[in-house]
Amino acid sequence: MDAEQDRVFFYNYSIVIGLSVVMIVIFIVLARYLGIDEDAIALKQSTRVSANTLPVGVVNVAGEATEAPESMLAAVAEETDAEPIDMGQRVYQGLCISCHSGLPGIPKLGDKAAWENRIAQGMALLYEHSIKGFISAGGTIAMPAKGGNPNLTDEEVKAAVDYMVANSQ
Repeated sequence: MDAEQDRVFFYNYSIVIGLSVVMIVIFIVLARYLGIDEDAIALKQSTRVSANTLPVGVVNVAGEATEAPESMLAAVAEETDAEPIDMGQRVYQGLCISCHSGLPGIPKLGDKAAWENRIAQGMALLYEHSIKGFISAGGTIAMPAKGGNPNLTDEEVKAAVDYMVANSQ
C-alpha cells in the first residue's frame, strides 16, 4: 500500500508542477505582450527634459551678431504674455483651498457673512492665527500654523490672508 500511495503522491505532484510551468509560460507571454515600451517612455522623458532645460536667455558678445533659437523665443514670449499670478492667489490655490472650500465651520472664500467677524478683529490677529495657528474656543475649528506647510514664509501666508480677505469683503 505504501508504493501505491507514493505513486499517487508523485502523480499529483507532477500535475501541480506541470500546471505551475504552464502558468509561468502564460505569465511570460502576457508580460511580453502587455509589457512596457521602454523606448516610448525614454522618448517622452527626453522630450520633457528638453522642454524643462530650454535656455532662458542669450549671451551676446560685443561685435558678434547672434540670433536666438526659435523655440527659445517662443517660450520666452509665452512667459511674458501670461498674466502673472499673485503670490496670495498662488498660495491660496496651492494650499488654503483644501480647507477653505467647504469644510464645515471654516470660512469659504467669498462668504462675506463668515468673514465679517474675523475681519472685524483686525488683520494683525488674522495674520497671527494664520502664521502661528489657532484653535477655536470649543476646539471645533483648528487652523494649523502656516496652513500646515512650515515651508511657507510669513509673507506668503500674509499674502494668502490678504487674498482671501480681499475676495470676501
